[in-house]
Amino acid sequence: MKEAIQAYLVGPHKKTPFWSMRYRLPGMTKEKQKSLKVRDERTAQRLMLEFVIEEERIAAGLLPSRKQREDANASLETLLRSHLLDLQAQNCDATHIKNRGYLIRKVVRESEWNSTRDISAESFISWRAKHLDLAPKTLNNYLAEMLAFLNSLVNTDYLTENPLARVPRVKAHKKARPRRALTDEEITAFLAAAPAERRLIYLIALHTGLRRNEIKQLEWQDVFLDAESPFIKLRAATTKNRKGDEVTIHPELHEELKKLHDASPLPCSRVVKMFAGLAPFKIDLTAAGISFEDGQDRRFDFHAMRMTFNTRMANGNIPTRSCMQAMRHSDEKLTTVVYTDASRLNVAAHVASLPALLAPLVSAIVSGKSESAGNKRPLADTVETFTLDAQPAYNQDFSHTLTQSGTLCLELKKSSLTRART
Repeated sequence: MKEAIQAYLVGPHKKTPFWSMRYRLPGMTKEKQKSLKVRDERTAQRLMLEFVIEEERIAAGLLPSRKQREDANASLETLLRSHLLDLQAQNCDATHIKNRGYLIRKVVRESEWNSTRDISAESFISWRAKHLDLAPKTLNNYLAEMLAFLNSLVNTDYLTENPLARVPRVKAHKKARPRRALTDEEITAFLAAAPAERRLIYLIALHTGLRRNEIKQLEWQDVFLDAESPFIKLRAATTKNRKGDEVTIHPELHEELKKLHDASPLPCSRVVKMFAGLAPFKIDLTAAGISFEDGQDRRFDFHAMRMTFNTRMANGNIPTRSCMQAMRHSDEKLTTVVYTDASRLNVAAHVASLPALLAPLVSAIVSGKSESAGNKRPLADTVETFTLDAQPAYNQDFSHTLTQSGTLCLELKKSSLTRART
């Protein structure tokens, strides 16, 4: 049984000429006193009754709390700042906090929401319909961040319920934004077309497979150019999985970094200044005559340079385990499938490099021909007879003759082969 609201009037006294009321709501351990600021007893009784009715409706969920009504006009920016500060107090990841703020502010700004009263499922769905160019995963990320923010407002009594709670997620029926790798010829043209400050960024990505944000946060104190085997030491705070690691520096990249390092930069200074957005990247692609999206709807964006790095290693016959280490993958499928552009694999050359199967046989016959010429014996005496001794046995009868061109002809005397049963 729910606890009832207790309330009674307190008359005027020496300190105040006004009536007041004392009350205790469910969950309260002590009574509170509230001045009604009226001198008439009947008016005071009416105000007390209205107070009790209002609290009962709030308890039943039929009316927002007083705090919610008072804060309904508070700007969403103010509420968002408080939410982000609370995440900092909870020691949440700084990048996560920054991303949440960015995504929420974008939705709020473009939906023209000013306060919690403006937020509705209909307006969010309308906003989402205008951004169908974004990948389903990205759209679902926007929804997830908005839900987390609004749930925090529910938990702190700014909202009675989450207005976006019933908004469905976007279904992803196919892989979003398939990527492709560049050929070495395309890479050369791409690097030649890029200005010096961006060329180094691209070279780092193509020779290390580092992600964009990892390159952006790279400092000179992370780069060990004078080590026996030069490497980059990734700080845990800068990596995607929040684990530190080491990345080998290619000799060509080492040479370019050495030139830049000779300017004696501070250890804590950034190695490169990362450009904003994709516009500069697309400009460099266009200058190199490379399309951002090919005829198969596959994109070459910044992250595709990571795929290019892995595909080049696959073509270089580097062992899979070494590729996984260079890519910092724990799952072999990520290396061999997800981050490998199969269309760029030099399969024909790899197949052609396999050892020949007939060459040893022909070589043996030719060798026998030379021996027979030296011993002046008939060639037929030098031809080796081949038999199949493996189980199960086959009933076979072959005659071997050597043509004038030096090839082996096998004449099957018996057209049927009978398999021996065991």
